[in-house]
Amino acid sequence: AWAARQPAENPGTVSTYLALTYGWYLGHVLENVFGKSIKDVLDEQVLIPAGIARDFFFAIGPGQDSRMVTVYNGTEPWSFEEMNNTAFRRAVNPACWGASSARGIAKFYNRLCGFDGQRPLLKRETLLEALRVNRWKGEPVTSVVNDEWIMVWGMGYALWGEDCNLQRVFGQGGLGGSEGMCDREKRMCIGYTCNISSNYDGYNKLTPELFAIVGFKTRYQHERRARP
Repeated sequence: AWAARQPAENPGTVSTYLALTYGWYLGHVLENVFGKSIKDVLDEQVLIPAGIARDFFFAIGPGQDSRMVTVYNGTEPWSFEEMNNTAFRRAVNPACWGASSARGIAKFYNRLCGFDGQRPLLKRETLLEALRVNRWKGEPVTSVVNDEWIMVWGMGYALWGEDCNLQRVFGQGGLGGSEGMCDREKRMCIGYTCNISSNYDGYNKLTPELFAIVGFKTRYQHERRARP
């Protein structure tokens, strides 16, 4: 039996990273609304309409393993190689396990915003709501990095940019050093993948070079809090 535990933070007071559970919280709501499994919802509502059903997976079915590369740990302590396990590949947890080509990631963000002129996956007002900073009023934005670009958690995405325009750039990195991001002002979408982990202390050493090529400013994986 699970022992009762105190929450790490008081609910409603601190923004934090729910790397494992966030997909289950939202997924169960979607399953109740659509009356289907979360995998079917994601396939039908996101991957197929975006044209990336053969490039982006939230679970690898039988016969699809040949489309997966083998991943390897680098010098860092992260368990990147666990993603090779069949249990991980078959599980459906969209918060912590997804597999895609770099092209699939970039195309997802492109279709999310409709930069290609086609009908976007989300209405503009819905996307802006998803990019809204949602914080307890007693938790002000305190992260300032790299010429005052800051990174905070929005309604499902990591947001970063000038403090007056946090809805400009959004996206999320992944275990091993992968990246997916979109600059709404430049109308630029980027996907980056790797099969040898390049993470070190939670930070991708290649990210500064990658971002410099496309004119992005480097971000941190997690929001940094001001010290008292």
